[in-house]
Amino acid sequence: MLDGKQVVITGGTRGIGAAIAQKAAEAGADIAIVGRDSQAAQSVIAKVEATGRRAVFVDADFRNPASAGDAVTAAADALGGLDILVNNAAIALRRSLEDATVDDWHKMLDVNLLAPFFAAQAAAKHLGEGGAIINMASEMGRLANPASILYGVTKAALLHLNSSLALTFADRGVRVVAVAPGPVRTEMLEGSVRQSGQDLEAGLAKYADRIPLNRLASPDEIADMVVFAASSKASFMTGSVLALDGGSTIPSG
Repeated sequence: MLDGKQVVITGGTRGIGAAIAQKAAEAGADIAIVGRDSQAAQSVIAKVEATGRRAVFVDADFRNPASAGDAVTAAADALGGLDILVNNAAIALRRSLEDATVDDWHKMLDVNLLAPFFAAQAAAKHLGEGGAIINMASEMGRLANPASILYGVTKAALLHLNSSLALTFADRGVRVVAVAPGPVRTEMLEGSVRQSGQDLEAGLAKYADRIPLNRLASPDEIADMVVFAASSKASFMTGSVLALDGGSTIPSG
């Protein structure tokens, strides 16, 4: 579905990002992985290269959001072009009203909102007709949770950015789509459970219990949807938010 495409994935060294790299390569794309962990990136690169596709790593720390634009430019240069940007990098700090600090807000906004903006700004210089930007949103952009106010606010703002970018890029023939997962078993989710002080397996079970389908998603399930949304099979889709949440955002009375 992505034959010959050049794909840049932020936060591509583990979890959902690593799964996207693998699935996009299997679909025929060359991959640039942007992140901080060069050692973890080598494992992803090896899996991509095993499919016969090319992979490169660009070191970047999105806690400085301005670096996102430089990283995307470097990745596009390394690949020789850019067809698809996946804004996947994110951080999740569990903070309540009483606990949150100004520094916490800056960290969350920088990585989860400003970095995707500046990545898209840089991508605009490379993306042409048929290109796509996929923004990794979250069910938490639609569901309020007093224990994760900051994360939810940044993901809600990302949904607005997704809509604004869709209109901005539409006349260039570039589509912008958000994928909004529910709980996915990744290092980020496991870290969030540990931050809460819960036993890991018991905490993960609580996440699954509130989902109508009664389970967590896998990174591969999310990656499959990202590949679809980035492909020509979704050519009339832009500004959309694709919910992969097991039914957790279904309104109920």
